[in-house]
Amino acid sequence: MAGFRSLSEFLAELERRGDLERVEREVDWACEVTEIACREARRDGPALLFERVRGARFPLAVNVLASPRRIAWALGRTPAAVGAEIEELLHALPPRDGRDLGRLIGAGPRVLAMRPRRVAAGPAQA
Repeated sequence: MAGFRSLSEFLAELERRGDLERVEREVDWACEVTEIACREARRDGPALLFERVRGARFPLAVNVLASPRRIAWALGRTPAAVGAEIEELLHALPPRDGRDLGRLIGAGPRVLAMRPRRVAAGPAQA
């Protein structure tokens, strides 16, 4: 399920799964957004999309990664699995034997996919 190309794609998936609540009424970013977001996060509620934030020209998504289930959906696996993979990579450097080297080579494509890339313009700038 991982491999979202943009925040918009991920929000659409959250909405499809029933884990995104749209807040249509106008809210004040300094007081209301924080209070509502904290309340929902404490109760493990859905991600929130504030459609009308006073003074803003665009909507505001909050609590997108405020629950383990949404983190797992975004990553395509559990946070614990990601941590174990990172730990394995750290302990494999430098490789101690052929098995370590084999595991390291197998992880190569995933490590290379994480490297930063320069782009002329990103989705957030559209």
